[in-house]
Amino acid sequence: MAVQKALIDLDRTLESNAKLDQILRSNIDRLSDEDFRTNNPEVATLLTQKPEIVDALRIERHFLIHRYIAHIARGPLMRPDVIALDEFLALHRDIRKDLERDPSKILEDNFLIANPSLADFFGQHQASVPYCSRGERSSVPAKN
Repeated sequence: MAVQKALIDLDRTLESNAKLDQILRSNIDRLSDEDFRTNNPEVATLLTQKPEIVDALRIERHFLIHRYIAHIARGPLMRPDVIALDEFLALHRDIRKDLERDPSKILEDNFLIANPSLADFFGQHQASVPYCSRGERSSVPAKN
């Protein structure tokens, strides 16, 4: 329950701070690094105020990817699809690493062409992730 609360708090914080969202996404493995915190005072402040976020993100490694997909899908993801996505990402580490650095790649035709297994995954789960499936990306709202 503490992990879920920490992630809900983080989600609310990131809604109003796109820059912090990008910094966290690009450096999720460095949150405990003191040099990183020193060079990123916004992160340091957040983690000082809410230290449980580090453990929550360690437990829920794909939180920022899920968050991005929910944002572009304009709603929550269905639990079975979240589980399926986590299983897919566990099997496809190269795709996972690319999406952890930049979840917006999900919308790039070249990324989906280079990773047909991801395109197929979204084709199979388009009921809950409609904007990620082929042929519907044109209706995706612009990134904030």
